[in-house]
Amino acid sequence: MNQSEQDLDEIYHSAREQFDKSDCEIHVVELLAPYLKKRPKQGPAWLLYGDALRIIGRAKQAMDALLTALELAPEKEKSYIYGRIGLLCQTHHSPAESEKWYKRATETETMPVAWLWILRAYNLTALEQYEKSLNCLQKATRLKSEERDEAFLNIALVFRAMGQYSQAIEALKQALEINPSYQEAQSVLNGLIGIEETIDKARKI
Repeated sequence: MNQSEQDLDEIYHSAREQFDKSDCEIHVVELLAPYLKKRPKQGPAWLLYGDALRIIGRAKQAMDALLTALELAPEKEKSYIYGRIGLLCQTHHSPAESEKWYKRATETETMPVAWLWILRAYNLTALEQYEKSLNCLQKATRLKSEERDEAFLNIALVFRAMGQYSQAIEALKQALEINPSYQEAQSVLNGLIGIEETIDKARKI
């Protein structure tokens, strides 16, 4: 391997390290923009570049990069990229457009991952498609993953949006049973304390 190739390898390695740091995505963009001119067929680099562009808010460039990554990716890796495109659309386009990509992601995944189902559910909730959202979240809870507590929290948030408070409380208790130090779940649960009394008071008006 000549020096030029070694330098390129070092740039890619550095970009991956920067991506793992908090708020360092701009370093990834600046490293990979010239790198990809030299190695335009490097699919994982396009994915990293596209995700960094998504985070810093360059939506059009991010979409172009992620679509390039998708074109270069083997079939078994496409569902992950569909998920990243869904996340991009959710942030910068519309929930309806995002659902198209999340649907592809969850339908083509070779190894089901909870975060894809949770993201799709979150997006469906924004579309007020609550039953579909709950179906996605139930699938996430059945997977052995670190996100099961988050899935139950999101189930609670959907039930809360639907006005089904007792089901929301039960889901929050399940989230806290999995992760007793889950502050967000505890905060939502605290917000539901006394909700029945509040409803009774409102009925007297």
